[in-house]
Amino acid sequence: MQDLQIKTNYNEKLIKKYMIDHFFIRTKKVKIIINIIIVICTILTIILMTNKITTFNIVCLIIYILGFIEFNTSILPKFSFNKLKKSSKLSINTNNEYILSNKEIEIKNNIGSSKINYLDIYQCVEVKNAYYIYLSDRQAFIIDKEQLTKEENQKLVKILTTKIKNYQKINK
Repeated sequence: MQDLQIKTNYNEKLIKKYMIDHFFIRTKKVKIIINIIIVICTILTIILMTNKITTFNIVCLIIYILGFIEFNTSILPKFSFNKLKKSSKLSINTNNEYILSNKEIEIKNNIGSSKINYLDIYQCVEVKNAYYIYLSDRQAFIIDKEQLTKEENQKLVKILTTKIKNYQKINK
């Protein structure tokens, strides 16, 4: 196998998208269960508090449900991004260079470089616009599909699907 060399610029848009995707991927099942429980509790509360359901109660319930879903899906990740952006832990506009060989992935940037064996990768998640190569359940390298050529993208998919045992594609 010939080494594949690709670069990704960690711009603000890419990092925000990762945080939203990561939040959704990691809390998907829990959020669905919690949302169902809250909806049921809200309906029961309205029914128990008033013997009859009025139009006002229905409108309030719909607003409550839509607000809760919105809060769960995009407000929290955006809030987290803004908090992280204010700290010194985030390097926006950092360029990562990935060299994928037969045994490992080498990552280089202006801070340093490291090599990761494919067997040490926790998980790889492919979403619509990126690949997230997780080193643990909370830390991932991002490869932006929009910064790849069609040929690089095809080679990358082949490498990741054959080398990483926990590869998942999410269509969202």
